[in-house]
Amino acid sequence: MRRTATLLLSLATLVALALAVPSGAANLGDRAAATAHPRAAAHGRTVEYWVGAVPLSWNVVPTGKDPMTGQTFDAAKTTMAAVIYRPFSANWASQLPSANQGLVGPTLRARAGDTMLIHFKNFDTANPHSMHFHGVHYEVASDGAYIPGVTGPGANVPPGGTFTYKLEPGDDSVGAWPYHDHSPSMMTSSTEP
Repeated sequence: MRRTATLLLSLATLVALALAVPSGAANLGDRAAATAHPRAAAHGRTVEYWVGAVPLSWNVVPTGKDPMTGQTFDAAKTTMAAVIYRPFSANWASQLPSANQGLVGPTLRARAGDTMLIHFKNFDTANPHSMHFHGVHYEVASDGAYIPGVTGPGANVPPGGTFTYKLEPGDDSVGAWPYHDHSPSMMTSSTEP
C-alpha cells in the first residue's frame, strides 16, 4: 500500500506545467502556442487559454501491473473518480485533442513579459475547483489557493462556474512550473480513506 501512496503523491506533484521562456526566445510553434490567442501589448503579448476541470473515472495503474516490481493490481482498487484539467477552444466550445496535455492538464506556455489569461470552467457537478499556479506572478485575486475568509472566487469556483486568472511570467519564471487544484474540495480528497 505504501508503494501506491508514493505513486499517487508523485502524480499529484506533477499535475501539469506552465512554461515561460525568456522574452528573446524563438516562437514556440507547437500546438499549445497555436491554441493561444496573442494580442499586441507594449511589454509582451497576451496569451489566452481555456481550461476545464473535467470529471472522469481514472485508473492509476491502467496496465494492472507495476512495471518495476511486477506486482499486479486489481482495477477495482486502482480506479477512482477524479477531476482533471483539459484544454478547450475559446468559450469552452469544444474540448481540444490530447496533443496539448501535460500529465493531467494542458501545458500552458508563455514568455517572460507576457500576460497569461487562463479562462477556467468547472465541469464537475458536485465540487468546487480552482487553479493555483507556481512560478508566475499574480495579484491575490488570481491566486487560486483557498483560504477561508480571505480568498476570492478564483479559489472556490463552484460547479458550472467560471473564473479568469491573470498571470505575469517574469524572468524568474523561466522553466517548468506546476499548477494544481487548491479549492476546498482538495481538503475533502486529502482526508478521505
